[in-house]
Amino acid sequence: MKTIFKYTCFLTIIIVILSTLSFSFASSKYIRWYTYKQGIELNKKEGEKIFLYFYTDLCAYCKKMEKETFNDYSVVSYLNENFIPIKVNSDRE
Repeated sequence: MKTIFKYTCFLTIIIVILSTLSFSFASSKYIRWYTYKQGIELNKKEGEKIFLYFYTDLCAYCKKMEKETFNDYSVVSYLNENFIPIKVNSDRE
């Protein structure tokens, strides 16, 4: 009976640890993009640096950058930690 209890406690601890780790990694998997207006307002409040990304719907290089560069974990975490990332569609805004 003690063996089953120890095994259950061990599994519970492992599950809690793994769920915590997966949540922390998932939170920084994508760049938190802001609109231009939201980003500027946030900059006025926090004074953090701004990263502006201008794109168009038909731009092949923009799509490549979003697919490759903006999905790289190191880029995503660096932008989220050090900048207010603002994404602007040049055709619309």
